[in-house]
This record gives sequence, C-alpha cells and structure tokens, in this order.
Amino acid sequence: MKNKQKKELIESARRFIEAEGEGILTSYEESSKLLLCWLEVLRTHFLTKTADKLLFAVSSSVREAAALSALGLVRPALFSLRAQADLLLSWLYFKDHPIEYDNLCRTGDGFVLKKEVLKYLTDYYPGFSERLGVLNATATRSELDVYRLLSAHVHSQSPFVIAEVKELKDIVRPKEISIQCARLQKDVGEYLNDILLSVGLLSEAATPETISLSLIGRLKTQGQRSVMFK
Repeated sequence: MKNKQKKELIESARRFIEAEGEGILTSYEESSKLLLCWLEVLRTHFLTKTADKLLFAVSSSVREAAALSALGLVRPALFSLRAQADLLLSWLYFKDHPIEYDNLCRTGDGFVLKKEVLKYLTDYYPGFSERLGVLNATATRSELDVYRLLSAHVHSQSPFVIAEVKELKDIVRPKEISIQCARLQKDVGEYLNDILLSVGLLSEAATPETISLSLIGRLKTQGQRSVMFK
C-alpha cells in the first residue's frame, strides 16, 4: 500500500508540473515583479548589517512558493507566501534593533508580531499611518489584509482551511487552486509594497519605474500623491 501511494504521488506531481508547471511559473514571474524590485532596492541601499539574512530570505520564499505551486503543492505554497510577509516585516523592525536581534539569535526569544511591527512603524516613522491610509483606500488586491487570509491557512483553525488528505497523491491540488496562489503572490507584493512606501524610504524622484507604475491608477488626486511623497 505504501509503495502504491508513493508511486501515485510521484506520478501525480509529475503529470501536474509537465502540464501546468511552465504556465504557473510564468504567472509567478509576473506577479512577483513588484516585490522583487523592492528587494533589489532594499539590498542595494538599506542594509544595516543587522538581520540582513531576513531580507535575503524573502526572495528565497518567492522562489519556494513558485516551485511548490508548479508541483501543485498548494498548502506549503501558502506557508511560503506568508513567510515573505513575516520575513520582511521582521526585517523592518530588527534592522534598527541590533541588541534585540542578537538576543533573538542567541536565545530564540523576542520574536515580533505583525501588530508590533506596524505599531513600531507608526510610532517612529512620521507619516506612516497617513500614507498607509491612502494606499489602503486605493488597494487593488482581492483582500486588503492578505496577511490575515494567509494566517488563516497557516493556523488551520477554521473548517474552511483544514486540509483533507486521504491518500498521499491528494496533496497535489487542481490547477485552478495553484493559479490562485500566483494571484496571491501579486497581492502579497502589493501589501508589502504599501507598507514599504508608507515607511517613506523613497522620494518620488528616486522611486524605480516598476514601483511608480504600480501606483498609476491608484493615486487619483494630487492630494493623495502629496501625502505619499511629502
């Protein structure tokens, strides 16, 4: 029975990636452009030599999500999508807190939650809340708080997100669900883009074209643009 299920699992994953893998990987390539652009900017200009590995790991999680989705492995792909947000939010906090990060690395204690990071950014980065308010009001993603959606899958406390795997091959999900993961990658990118723009790291003149283009159609008034780049 074990050998039979193992062979079925291998065959199911093989058939899926041969039939759908290229299309799904192409979708991820497009949907991750905004986030990957930000990662290049951050690696080039904003490293502090504290918690740099957290930032580097975000791009690894993008590749991980793409690879898992191309195999039809939706559930672990969702974990990788949320990891991107966890890593980047943690980096935003710990890059400015070397003592706290050293303690975390030594003891395993002192993790920060999303709520704590957003409070830190609100308290110490002037204009953060105002800019984020504009971007929340003009968001194009399907879920405003995509982190909350992904957390529901990670914590698995609702019957809507509990996995049902009766045989090993059942972890390979239908094409339509894997495509949804690629769409979620775009939503994660916009969610993190909005937080990074709200921090105010970039002037309007220094904003790369990929990031500027993502705002076209969102900032509809001069007042909104003035809030973003004041």
